[in-house]
Amino acid sequence: MILNKINNVWLSLGSNLNCPINQINIAINKLKYLPYTKVIKYSSYYESIPLNDYNQPNYINLVVTLNTMLSLDDLFNFIKVIEYSQGRQYNCLRWSSRIIDIDILLFGNYVVNTSKLTIPHYDMLNREFVIYPMMELDNSIKLPTGLIIKNNIKFLSKKRILLLKKYNN
Repeated sequence: MILNKINNVWLSLGSNLNCPINQINIAINKLKYLPYTKVIKYSSYYESIPLNDYNQPNYINLVVTLNTMLSLDDLFNFIKVIEYSQGRQYNCLRWSSRIIDIDILLFGNYVVNTSKLTIPHYDMLNREFVIYPMMELDNSIKLPTGLIIKNNIKFLSKKRILLLKKYNN
């Protein structure tokens, strides 16, 4: 469904398999071709240690902001198509290695809690690989709940991520 308004959307992209930077670049290029959607900008690339210190390769992460007139459900479905097209497999083990992972962090000022989606993303404030790239793009981000993200950043250590590449787009 096409909405009659443009929503600002924040996405987190991550990969730790099959040339992760390349996988992220492929996903960004596919996002650029979504209907009624425009990629606005994306952060630098960050390397991060896997959640729960699982024995797997480090991740490459970044955050993308885009504007879309797609409904949340349609955007979610397009994102799943992108993930599947790149070979994403869904395992029983949560936080396992993956070719590409795209999470919707924010969708306009919507607050959603369904079986398949939680917006704002349920754990974004605890993930350095999400918050630091977001702050790089806009340090005045405010959640629909009124929480200002930069006020939360002081609780994160920045010990689990490393800036890989400064990117200007």
